[in-house]
Amino acid sequence: MNNKIDCLQCGMILSREMSHCPKCDDLLDQQTDGHVVTVDIAHDRETVRVAITKLNKTLDEVNRDRGAGARFIVGSGRIREAIGAELATYLYRKEILSFEFEGNNQGAILVMLRKH
Repeated sequence: MNNKIDCLQCGMILSREMSHCPKCDDLLDQQTDGHVVTVDIAHDRETVRVAITKLNKTLDEVNRDRGAGARFIVGSGRIREAIGAELATYLYRKEILSFEFEGNNQGAILVMLRKH
């Protein structure tokens, strides 16, 4: 696993464990290139447990890659309800910045980890 990252503000190569850039003093864990990934976690015969596992894995990957967030396709049934409850817990714990069901597609949820 690559343990180096580049500061998106100044370009300095740093250890992934560092919290701020010693060159520009920017907070590394708040930096993002703005990308948002889309993952369908409800339409391949997933159970609620499998969908929550996919949610967590995707959020970990997006966070590690310093993405802005993720869009989850959750459908309209039990998975949608369970993911909404799980994300409400993450929001309460401040593990995510925000989440919202899409206005014209209530079967999709946009989760933001960082401001862009």
